[in-house]
Amino acid sequence: MAWQLHTFEGLLLYIANLAVTVLSLGGSLWTCYFCIKAGPGKNTSLKYIVSITCADLLYTLTNLMSAFEDESWEKLCFTESVLREFSLQLTLFFSSCLAILCYKVTKYGAKFDQQKFFKGSLILAAVVSICSNTL
Repeated sequence: MAWQLHTFEGLLLYIANLAVTVLSLGGSLWTCYFCIKAGPGKNTSLKYIVSITCADLLYTLTNLMSAFEDESWEKLCFTESVLREFSLQLTLFFSSCLAILCYKVTKYGAKFDQQKFFKGSLILAAVVSICSNTL
């Protein structure tokens, strides 16, 4: 989307987009810092939170790319759309996995292998996201 900076509404939308993107970038970095500081290797749910945050960080950086977009840059527009779709799919997938993890741990307790579930979900996320974006 090329910004129409010559109109008041276009300029206002451009400034609002940049402000919200910078706030989201700060929030993602803050969450990543504190999750990594807490030690995500110790807790599977924190690994999922870091994964969601990284996907959100990718989405935020993609949103920032739109600030530098021009109508003549078709490759940038295509790259932005692929990255945006990829990060949205990852966010939804990891959020769902976190919900499933909470359910399984509550229902099965120590019998549920959290590390195996996490590794399997990472592999599945990579396969699904890559396949859906290349078709």
